[in-house]
Amino acid sequence: MLNEDTVASVFAHEPQNYSNRRSIRTYPNSRNILVLSQPTPFSCVQVMDMRQVELSSKEDPRVVELAPFSEADQILFNEDFHVPPTIPFGSAPPAEWCYYFEKASYARQTGDWDEVLHLGEDAISRGFFAKDQIEWIPFLQAYAYAGNTTRLNEIASFMISDPLVFQQACQTLKEMQLDPSTVEKASQLFCAK
Repeated sequence: MLNEDTVASVFAHEPQNYSNRRSIRTYPNSRNILVLSQPTPFSCVQVMDMRQVELSSKEDPRVVELAPFSEADQILFNEDFHVPPTIPFGSAPPAEWCYYFEKASYARQTGDWDEVLHLGEDAISRGFFAKDQIEWIPFLQAYAYAGNTTRLNEIASFMISDPLVFQQACQTLKEMQLDPSTVEKASQLFCAK
């Protein structure tokens, strides 16, 4: 549960303990967390990663505090994807923007930049766009690595409406190893404002 007690226990590095709520036994461990967030009902589910914290401007302040502790490397990459049972989860939602964003985020974590590019092109060709501008970051990185300055320009035009996210995009691009022409274009688009 995300509350002030949880935040305090993470900051205090409290050890694993036993919890019995309504006959549901758990062993929460504040030293070993993975934070998932959906900042608004229109946002996609986002996995926070302590190695590259990316925050929506609409993020809950408690998530902002905990994001630097989120260990995304707990995600098992060598496992098959599992479709949850229809009962009680319901049927799978249609493959719209969040489907592409979440697949691209996963591909980015595995270092599969070609797959991120493929997913970005597919999403854009189908007319899907982010409602939360932070969701452009995996695609921004893939297009930057590919040197696709046309797509960088398009993404900049979407992201500029959100100054916090735009600033994070600039910082992300500065930390990437890019060819000099892409660095120059990316700096002009995201860091010169």
